[in-house]
Amino acid sequence: MTQQNKNIIYTFLLSAVALLIFASAATFGITLFEEWYGVIVGIVMMVIAIPIHNIAKNYKFLYIITFLLNTIGCGFSTASYYLVSGEASDYGQFLAATLPPIVLALICAIVFVIVNQRNKRICTLFCVLDVVIAGVAIYNWVIEGEAFWSFLFFAAVVMFFYIIALRVVDNDEEFFGTKGSFVRTVSFFSFGIFIIVTLIVAALLSEGEVFDGFDIDIFGNPNRKKKK
Repeated sequence: MTQQNKNIIYTFLLSAVALLIFASAATFGITLFEEWYGVIVGIVMMVIAIPIHNIAKNYKFLYIITFLLNTIGCGFSTASYYLVSGEASDYGQFLAATLPPIVLALICAIVFVIVNQRNKRICTLFCVLDVVIAGVAIYNWVIEGEAFWSFLFFAAVVMFFYIIALRVVDNDEEFFGTKGSFVRTVSFFSFGIFIIVTLIVAALLSEGEVFDGFDIDIFGNPNRKKKK
């Protein structure tokens, strides 16, 4: 097997692990924190990850540490959405919601391996399919207000980055190669994922608070707590 195909497999496995950690961290954060504390702790974890990422060029295993810090922090930030919004949450639904994006990434990885190249058009196609999954999740989230659909949306956002990573990671660099470019790319992407997911959480909650003042539930969610 070529190093390129190995890296495709490694990237897929890391994406699957990332979503499982993401779901677990979100569930743990819901039980551990109150309201916005998940976002605050997540940001602190990302800040800690920055210097670790910078020194990891000499100790490449540290890239895995930054990947874990940002992924867990991402889950904590997402936990704040459920805590502040009051939307019902369930670990089983969270885990189930990770399956569609994981299956999509698996199919994308298999296609890349079969054609033996990471074609830009194929990557674009799977990115579009991921956006479709997110769109379906949003639609059903608004209609039904269930944790499965809301978390499927967050999971699709996370997987969007990893589908791109499937194409852009170095073809020839070993997992902990001399340049460390493979794990460095994954670590770099984890920062982007954390920032985007946290911004989405902040945007959702801020918009919800504005409309709460007019007794309007923009999410159509009967479980959402109203401010008194």
